[in-house]
Amino acid sequence: MSLQIVVESLDVGHLVRLTGRLDTTTSAEAEQRLLEHFQGPGSKAAIDFSALDYISSAGLRVILMVAKKARQGQGPMVLF
Repeated sequence: MSLQIVVESLDVGHLVRLTGRLDTTTSAEAEQRLLEHFQGPGSKAAIDFSALDYISSAGLRVILMVAKKARQGQGPMVLF
């Protein structure tokens, strides 16, 4: 199963829903798509992992990279 990424714009930021597998083969795309939401100062996003079947260590690296980018821009990132 591959990774599906659905982005919903909200008044206060973006809601990003991930479905499938976040692993070595899908982590590069996921990182690119998630980092898009933390380009400007104060960018906000909530990332929904509830529909993921699997997260590998490469997927955990993506989460850490996105969190680092969010901190640099002073924008909150919420995971659930």
